Amino acid sequence: MLYATTRNKQPQFSPMEVLTRQRADDEGFYVPMELPRLSREEISRFAMKNPNQALAEILNLFFGCELNRWDVDFAAGRYPIRLTGMVRRITVTELWHNPDWHFDRTARDLCARIQGSGGVDEAGDWAYIAVAIGGLFGVFGEMMRDGTADMDSPVDIGVPSLDFRLVMACCYAREMGLPIGTIVICCNENDNLWNLIRQGQLRTNLPSVQTELTECDGCFPEDLERLAHLYGGEAEALKFARCVREGRSYFPDDPVLEQFRKGIYVSVVGRSRVESTIGAIFTNHNYVFGPYSALCHGGLMDYRSRSGAGTHALLLSHRGALCDDRYVARQLNMAVSALHNML
Repeated sequence: MLYATTRNKQPQFSPMEVLTRQRADDEGFYVPMELPRLSREEISRFAMKNPNQALAEILNLFFGCELNRWDVDFAAGRYPIRLTGMVRRITVTELWHNPDWHFDRTARDLCARIQGSGGVDEAGDWAYIAVAIGGLFGVFGEMMRDGTADMDSPVDIGVPSLDFRLVMACCYAREMGLPIGTIVICCNENDNLWNLIRQGQLRTNLPSVQTELTECDGCFPEDLERLAHLYGGEAEALKFARCVREGRSYFPDDPVLEQFRKGIYVSVVGRSRVESTIGAIFTNHNYVFGPYSALCHGGLMDYRSRSGAGTHALLLSHRGALCDDRYVARQLNMAVSALHNML
């Protein structure tokens, strides 16, 4: 597979060139020249595979490597991504089962495995997305096996706004054929994305609100350029980039905005709701949410109450509760050491 960028479809980069780089020389993001699209039969076969094997096969598609489940086991662990069922037809997808309790570690270790090196400081922007896509294929295979998903019943996904890489992993996986329904982007008080989807305007010079959920703070995610490219091509991505560079508001073309709205919902969840969700989930289900997972839970519930949707949903949890141990312990009214002992 060869790669171009969101700003220039002519250069063709090799998989190894994009593996550890964040952006190309033209400042665009790397994208496949042609995103693979799998048939219903091909996707259904993932239900018969070990999740790590599914992850390996997706990485093989993107990087032309020859990984198998044992390579993933060795690099990231036997169960780097796990599912936990919750009430109201929500399944938590825990992406963080590694010594760092963070998906960044899984992406970095698999990137090193593909590269054949002893390690890398950081997975490239596209490598991070590719690992997340592979994880989603493994997750959907498991859900198909246990009957909570099938090709005719799209599953909604709640994902934190973050830097948009996980959002784009969901978008690309849906384009590849996974039965993903609405992608619910969950924001904190920094609600500029809500303005984009609801009002059709993104202010690129808006000051950010500082919160304790620092990964969701910011005026807008730079990876939004990928979304503009996915639905509007190179011209729309360049339009977005110019607006960012000049500090102007971005107004997507009407057909592009229609595509944004068709499969994306943005929910804004305030601090008090995040905090109360952590306590309520622990009290009622003996499960410990980190703040970003609580943010996603609130966003999913908001989407369901407004849309009336009752289908099964996934909540993407990219970091474990111990990454935010002081915050979580405060909401559970316990000592940090007690939280560590419990988890």
